[in-house]
Amino acid sequence: MKISFFKTEGFIIGAYLVSAFLVSAISTSLILESNYVFGDNLPKYYLFENPFNDRYGNVIERYLFFILFTPLFLFVCYIFTIIDSSRKKVFKNSVLKEVKKDTGLWMFTILFIMFIVPLFLLLGDYITVSVGYMGWRSDSYFPTGHLAILGLWILLQIVIGLNSKK
Repeated sequence: MKISFFKTEGFIIGAYLVSAFLVSAISTSLILESNYVFGDNLPKYYLFENPFNDRYGNVIERYLFFILFTPLFLFVCYIFTIIDSSRKKVFKNSVLKEVKKDTGLWMFTILFIMFIVPLFLLLGDYITVSVGYMGWRSDSYFPTGHLAILGLWILLQIVIGLNSKK
């Protein structure tokens, strides 16, 4: 008997997590957008000056995005567990059992996402502003900072992977 790839637990859980990530990221961006809710009313605290783009270096906006994103992501995941409970309880049985087994790791992960990831994004903003200026366009930056941090993370994962096989 063949089992379709789209009906496997891994695919369903991955689809739920990607959907929850997209829903929470888009809704948090819309909440913080200046045209819709209260983006212009937020106080602004910049670590460094960027003459062309005022979003680079804004500490409050970076932190507030992740502080709003994380609970919203968990809430959307909880809604998906309620929706999936009418089916085979795939999501509820696997993900929530893992959370209940190791609460400390999940708490550390949530705190890391809320407080440390914005610092890496601010570091990427600083690298972008200081290095990523494109001379042929006077109002544009190439995101060298975020690409450099992503490249360092990939390199670190490769080094950890090679050392763990010994």
